[in-house]
Amino acid sequence: MKSVNLPTPKGNSKGGFLDNLSLSDMLKLVTASKDLIASAINAQKEISKEQEKTKQVEMQSSQEMIASNNRLKEKLAEFQRDITALNNMHEQEMLRLSNEHEKDMKLLEIMQGIINKIDSLNQFLICKHGEHQKVDELHAQLIHYQQALLALTSKVN
Repeated sequence: MKSVNLPTPKGNSKGGFLDNLSLSDMLKLVTASKDLIASAINAQKEISKEQEKTKQVEMQSSQEMIASNNRLKEKLAEFQRDITALNNMHEQEMLRLSNEHEKDMKLLEIMQGIINKIDSLNQFLICKHGEHQKVDELHAQLIHYQQALLALTSKVN
């Protein structure tokens, strides 16, 4: 905007400010007013343009935030599905291991019973050792079976 020297009122005349202005001064005043109004209108247009740009940027960033939020929701849902699947697999594996352990414990119990019977027979055979030669052979076989069962038991444990 160009600078214009505006006239100042002259003296203490009783008339209005414009009464004391020459035609040239009035023309300067009108031109300056017109320039000021044009500058204000241009400034308002620039403000409107900037406001429109700001609105567009706000809308775009809002859309991007919504899209990002939706992607995050999808990733979270996928993560939750994966966690649920892992939990289910873990539960199934724990159940399988529990069942397997239960079977092993039953087998161990049966083997321990057999070992106890063999021990009883072994004690009985020791008492009757002198009576029969055949008993010695059976005794050796029983000891062999007992050792085999002990080896199996240690493998189960």
